[in-house]
Amino acid sequence: MDAAKRELVRAWLIKARNDLDTARQISALPDGHLDTAIYHCQQAAEKAVKGFLALHDHPLQRSHDVERLVTLASTYESSLTDCVDAAILLTPYATAYEGKDPGALLHELVREAIQKRESRGRASGQRSAHVALADVALSGLAGIGKVTPGIGRV
Repeated sequence: MDAAKRELVRAWLIKARNDLDTARQISALPDGHLDTAIYHCQQAAEKAVKGFLALHDHPLQRSHDVERLVTLASTYESSLTDCVDAAILLTPYATAYEGKDPGALLHELVREAIQKRESRGRASGQRSAHVALADVALSGLAGIGKVTPGIGRV
């Protein structure tokens, strides 16, 4: 892999890691703004997948649809299909607040995330739903890290 490509992929993954770190820090605060935390979770997943696609020389288009990006990435690494459910959960948070009341919309999105988690027998609560989504983003990053050798420490 040439140096320019390595740096491009590395830059995407560093941005993804920074977004995930920000989400974790915000969600750990007793009065952290959870709408901001979940937005950073979505951004972390989006940027990680874009880094993976860049690694495979896939032309990048402007898109916040993590499900679509993961589906594209899975053509290069079939194990990424395991991330589609997480991508479906995260995608709405990219543009969820455009032209809408953030408080009401956050309540609706969190309620949906909690219902999905409860249907799978997991913990509930606003903070746990956001932390769970952060974990989803982290899992995606870890999975992508396993299939992006040669990038170096990010």
